[in-house]
Amino acid sequence: MLFALLFIPCAAFAQNGSTEFEGWQISDCQKYAINELTKGDKGELRSAAAGRITEGTKTIYIAKQTWLQNLPDTANGYNIVYINIDSNSKMIYNDIKKNNAAVYYISPFEVRSNMCEMWVFPIEVKKKGKQEYATTVYKMNFFFNYDPPKYEYRGTDAVVLE
Repeated sequence: MLFALLFIPCAAFAQNGSTEFEGWQISDCQKYAINELTKGDKGELRSAAAGRITEGTKTIYIAKQTWLQNLPDTANGYNIVYINIDSNSKMIYNDIKKNNAAVYYISPFEVRSNMCEMWVFPIEVKKKGKQEYATTVYKMNFFFNYDPPKYEYRGTDAVVLE
């Protein structure tokens, strides 16, 4: 009987419905986004990767921002390059044409009570050095647990911007 009483909290904790990702810091959520993006059609961001990350892709460019910290240089076999897109647009354009590189912008992590979000924007780099954000973007949702303090992934929504 004593064993059964000790086991009940473990059984209840195991069925809280959380997903595979749990992170302790905002950078863990950003790493998760990059990792899922590089999984292509098997990841949570498969729609963002579709037509951009192909079999020939070797490099994924991420717009360099101050809020992106402690992120990997490689993920799932892809080189991840954090770069100023404006000043390197010609080089990026050439890499896109030659090597099927892909370009993305990741927004700041927004904390709203215990629901948080981060947006992933695919970017098209045009020949004349101009860049265009895609009209369909992807909002990753995270839930922040206060006890213990950690983030849980809660899905991605595709949002059409007009």
